[in-house]
Amino acid sequence: MWIYSFLMRNTSTTPAGQRAGEIEDGNLCACRIKQVSLCLKTNTIRMSIKKVRIFKKIAKIVLITALSVVVLLFFLNYFLAYRLESYLRKELVGRVSDATDQFYILSYDNLSINLLNGELRIEGIEFRPDSAVFDQWKAQDRLPDLYFDAKIDAIDFRGINLIWRWSYERLDFDVFEIQSPVLDIYHSCYLSGPGQKMKVKKTDVKSEKKKTEMHFSLEAPLIELVSPSWTFSMDHLLFNIQSVSLDRFRMMNAKVGLNNENMSVTPTIDVELKGLYYDHEKRDFDVKDVYFHTKNVDWAFDNGFYNLHAGNILFSGNELTLDDIRLESPYSKEEFAVKHPKHADRLGLNVKHFSMRNINVLSFVKNKTLVAENAVAEQVFFEVYKNRQLPVQLKYKPMIYEFIQKAPVLIDVDCVTVRDMDLVYEELSRKGKRPGKLFFTGINGVFHDVTNIVKHPDQYIVLNADAKFMGNGSLTAEWKIPVDSLNKSFLLDAHMSKFDFSALNAMITPAAPIRITSGQVNDLTFSIKGTDLLADIRMRLLYENLIVELLKEKEDGTVERKFNSALVNMVVRNSNPRRKNEKPYVTNITSVKRDPNRSTFNYIWLLLRPAIADVVGVSQAEQEAAGEVAEFVKAIKSLFHPDKNEEGAVKEPV
Repeated sequence: MWIYSFLMRNTSTTPAGQRAGEIEDGNLCACRIKQVSLCLKTNTIRMSIKKVRIFKKIAKIVLITALSVVVLLFFLNYFLAYRLESYLRKELVGRVSDATDQFYILSYDNLSINLLNGELRIEGIEFRPDSAVFDQWKAQDRLPDLYFDAKIDAIDFRGINLIWRWSYERLDFDVFEIQSPVLDIYHSCYLSGPGQKMKVKKTDVKSEKKKTEMHFSLEAPLIELVSPSWTFSMDHLLFNIQSVSLDRFRMMNAKVGLNNENMSVTPTIDVELKGLYYDHEKRDFDVKDVYFHTKNVDWAFDNGFYNLHAGNILFSGNELTLDDIRLESPYSKEEFAVKHPKHADRLGLNVKHFSMRNINVLSFVKNKTLVAENAVAEQVFFEVYKNRQLPVQLKYKPMIYEFIQKAPVLIDVDCVTVRDMDLVYEELSRKGKRPGKLFFTGINGVFHDVTNIVKHPDQYIVLNADAKFMGNGSLTAEWKIPVDSLNKSFLLDAHMSKFDFSALNAMITPAAPIRITSGQVNDLTFSIKGTDLLADIRMRLLYENLIVELLKEKEDGTVERKFNSALVNMVVRNSNPRRKNEKPYVTNITSVKRDPNRSTFNYIWLLLRPAIADVVGVSQAEQEAAGEVAEFVKAIKSLFHPDKNEEGAVKEPV
């Protein structure tokens, strides 16, 4: 304003005579204006310089503060790592040794902690028996039944909540990784030394009990736990986990081994669990989803006499699928019974595909109950080979349904379906040169209400099935199997139509010098009611034109005994009924005793054999009139009868 006033005073109206002086005064005013402008610019520059100096001071303070924070964090990180490492070495390592009477040693190579991202990493971890203590305990015969050896390249905690350092009770973190773990667990009453296989202690003659050798091993590139939270206490060995929860557990390409004197298996597996929760005190467990996969599993067991192969095993979305399942023996049919110390039956199994849907995982884990909607087995081949020329040890063989009744877990499956199954039974008789064969093909069946949970006394598992018998007879059957082990009764009803009698030669001729040349079954029905010890059978067999031959072995093969064959065919019932208007013969055989040393399959056939012989046989008077008839009937009846010694005891049970 003062500039404006100054200019106004010096620019007021004046007479013309004064103009020259005024011009000089105008020049002076312009100079003054320039001086003022220069002053203003100078003040602006001075203010800018002052601001720069203030900014530099602030930046310097911020930089010093940041560096101080970094240094502080570095020292805090170092302090926590030092304290944590000190704790682990002094407390955890010492407690492990003290809690195990100095048997185990816990060690690690390096520990690092990063406060900025909450990462804790421990490298070169080993948990193993102390070799000196091991040798001492071994000399004193006081080695534990169970011990293990673990090596881990690194354990990595990321996103860890370091508050646990002061509480020692709860540990929360985002990701937990176990890198390249190698775990060996040994179980036996006598061990040979660390890192070596176990030796089983000699059998106690008095108790006749024997602990089996067991070695479990695990090798995995990586085990990952996402968002886990553990609550634990340090009161006992290592720590007691009170509860565990995590979003995901994942272990891929892990090699798991299980070996003992009877079996050996080492598959590579992938496992992923989601939404896992476990509370030890409440005995509560939950899991949202389970994924398990392995393939090309080969499990050798029974001292190498059998190998179980599975091409693919997958559990996902509460559904289990198995492909290419094979039970095989490296020994031939002839070698098996000769070399096996106990069993004369050589088994074989091949299942192309098996699946089970809607499995309740929680029920299985919590209650040991297998609950599922249904199971399906497709393209199944099952064979049994028996060599009756070799004596075997007497051993009780349970009925096949007893395996369900006495299963180690409870079972509750709505239905089990079998599709396209072939069943083959081969038997080398005591005097036979080649085995006889009995087979069913194209079996399709459904087991309804497969369970061992008893809901009422009169409860049965019901099998409805159909098949081709010996390649041409259409057979349908219903088998009612008791659920309650206290209920000993089972029921079996079957029907078959249009069967060629000569198809039985595959079973009969190798076992006895008999051959059926013709005969047509028009209709067959039978009903069996029995227990695991006794059974009754009622059979109605309608057939016609039955003609048989009696054979004689010669060096160049078998020949027919024509006269004897003609005599037999004169007196054997060649048709039932014999005449059109005659009532057919129906047989009822009661109280057939089961040999408990024989299989269920043999028991069923043992019931069918006397019924068939009775239908086609002759009376005792007719047998006495023709010795060859008696020979024929005896041959039929002896197909599945073992020889007996003087006391009547079975010498060679099947």
